[in-house]
Amino acid sequence: MIDDLSRKDRRSFRLKSELRARIINSRSQRVVPILNISQEGALLKADQYFKPGEIIEVKMYSPSGLDSINLRARVIRTTSRNSFLFFRRFNVGVEFL
Repeated sequence: MIDDLSRKDRRSFRLKSELRARIINSRSQRVVPILNISQEGALLKADQYFKPGEIIEVKMYSPSGLDSINLRARVIRTTSRNSFLFFRRFNVGVEFL
């Protein structure tokens, strides 16, 4: 969980989300859940490690899946959600560019 100091430093409110996004980088494409979203960025749940500083394309889908928006984003941080090597999950924080 993010500490109180980090919350105070944020510039905009974050909303919990049930949306999905397609992450596209030089290695792969994958559809992932968006855990929360704000005006400046989002927190994604991925099964691949993304290096901080890496630039990725994020295609976010509307709840119906019929509409989408394409954005470029910079990976701010990636944290592991468990320690099983064969079942790694990562929280990926991105900043929209």
